Amino acid sequence: MHALRLCFLLGWSAVAANAEWRIVGSDLLDGKFAVALQEVATREETRVTKKFTGSHHAWQELLAGRADLALLSFPPGQALPGEPWHCLPLAYHVVALLVAGELPLSRVSCERLAGIYGATGTAATARWADLGLRGDEAQREIIPHGLSARSGLSRALVRHEVLGGRDLRSGLTEHATPQELMARLLIEEGSIGFVPWPQDADRRLKPLAVARTETTPAYEPNSENVHRGDYPLRWPVWLVFRRAEAPLLFPLLRHLHGDAIAAALEKQGLLPLPRDVRRQQAFDLEVLK
Repeated sequence: MHALRLCFLLGWSAVAANAEWRIVGSDLLDGKFAVALQEVATREETRVTKKFTGSHHAWQELLAGRADLALLSFPPGQALPGEPWHCLPLAYHVVALLVAGELPLSRVSCERLAGIYGATGTAATARWADLGLRGDEAQREIIPHGLSARSGLSRALVRHEVLGGRDLRSGLTEHATPQELMARLLIEEGSIGFVPWPQDADRRLKPLAVARTETTPAYEPNSENVHRGDYPLRWPVWLVFRRAEAPLLFPLLRHLHGDAIAAALEKQGLLPLPRDVRRQQAFDLEVLK
């Protein structure tokens, strides 16, 4: 069995040495992740072409046979492609809700977030007493902050996963970068803000656990909770390729599940799969037919 597996991998390595990987995907991956991908190709002594021009364009390239593998974020509610395509999660866009570390609050529900950030369709959540706080903070106004649409998917993720596609409230203070938003949270009492996660956040800020409803458990934004779907504010990035081409793509797929790519994804502002899940997924790909 071990000998068979070794021959299998050696055969794939020989194919990879003469291959060209044509990779397309979301424009949000055109940064540290693209650099790490090129480093993998250099180590494998193979060529790679990368076009990170957006998920829609990438999907069209894959359909037309002009790409071997795509990294896509599908719109919320859209069904994943069926045969002959194979889809695997690689990472997640995640939003965290940050508040001051000394605020005596550890959780919030999507229902309450809708009241904080929504323009219409839900009861307003205006004061910290609405979130169960008592004492000096209770009657203090909740001051929400967010990110502009130009800063990535965070705003769209909140709009779809919290507000059901409705608009964010008018007058919301928006920031160009997470760093700008977090700096504001540190100096403005009673403020709350959403940022992509993981994030290099000041220790004086903390992410809240998020529940879907007021009566369901709340979960922190870590890789296990996100991958299981317990933490609700997530948007997957999918690996999509033709199932029949898995053997030819395996050297690339194996590297995409490795620690170096996971670290690059994290630097890109994405939350990679838990290490054990990545290893199991890579193992399963060895025998995919």
